[in-house]
Amino acid sequence: SGVTALARVDGGLAAASVDGDVVVVDDKGVERWRCAVGRGLVSLSATKTALVAASSLDHLVVVLPLDARGLPDCAAASSARFRGPLFRAIARDASGAGGAGAVDVYASGVEDKDLDRSEGGFRNIDSFLFALRFTRAGGLVRRFDHPL
Repeated sequence: SGVTALARVDGGLAAASVDGDVVVVDDKGVERWRCAVGRGLVSLSATKTALVAASSLDHLVVVLPLDARGLPDCAAASSARFRGPLFRAIARDASGAGGAGAVDVYASGVEDKDLDRSEGGFRNIDSFLFALRFTRAGGLVRRFDHPL
């Protein structure tokens, strides 16, 4: 397995492996936290309140809230599943009305419908931008899929 993505959190440096583990190490390289998130991790994105991972093979975006030490809380994770692989996800702490404590996630991927292999070819292979909002209390509260 190899490292596929890196992100900085207050608790240290987060690294994702293709096998699906996210590990946080401190400045001396000592492991402080580990959690299995999803196979084929392709990106990590950190905000002040959360670490977000995108899994290409499991077709998932996983939002891990950060605890008081700046380490992800695996038990409080929220996720969204997609019908096709993801290429990348970025996150930001939400602002404005209704944004307090929420994380906005923007992901790119393909296939918002199941892949159609009928008639000897492939259909439903389209690129999409996905916009999601997660709250600590409610998980995924909003999703918008936009074809590119």
